[in-house]
Amino acid sequence: MIRYELEDGIRVEYRTPFGRVSNRFQTSSELRNKGVIALEVEHLIKSVEDYPPVEYILQHTCIKPCYDSYLSYEQELGEEGIPFVYIGQDPMNRILQELIGYNQAYFHLSDHPDRVEHLYQVLCEHYQQLQQVVLDSPAKLVMHGQHFDSTMTPLRIFHKYMTPYYQPFADKMHARGKWLACH
Repeated sequence: MIRYELEDGIRVEYRTPFGRVSNRFQTSSELRNKGVIALEVEHLIKSVEDYPPVEYILQHTCIKPCYDSYLSYEQELGEEGIPFVYIGQDPMNRILQELIGYNQAYFHLSDHPDRVEHLYQVLCEHYQQLQQVVLDSPAKLVMHGQHFDSTMTPLRIFHKYMTPYYQPFADKMHARGKWLACH
């Protein structure tokens, strides 16, 4: 990974045996000074050629637990509440929002369904690590995923990709006395 500081943001390039991919985030010094995060304006997947490098990156990314940080925060909260842990998007929402971007994702689903489906399977396998870390963690309340409304995620997409992903994970969470929240 190579990070380039630009006048109006950041460009991140990943080099893999299957090619290069990059994304770009736009910001300004004024926004940075106020602590506002950069807006992703260019996603990793722009064409069908970008799928293999992105899949390689996902397959070679390790998820490492940070239970000590959680326990420290839980202790700091004391009886005031329960720490709410956010673990990011589910696999399909990550594809739609982060890897391709909503502006192009539904075109990819229509034009390259096999590529999207393969990427989804790669992400599901990768997220098995994430789920196991969460299940083994001391966290009791976990939020996973967002934008579950019909304007962002049509019902047919939700039923095809989200329900089969979330239901088994929710069952495992509940079996351990944990709660899974979605937004």
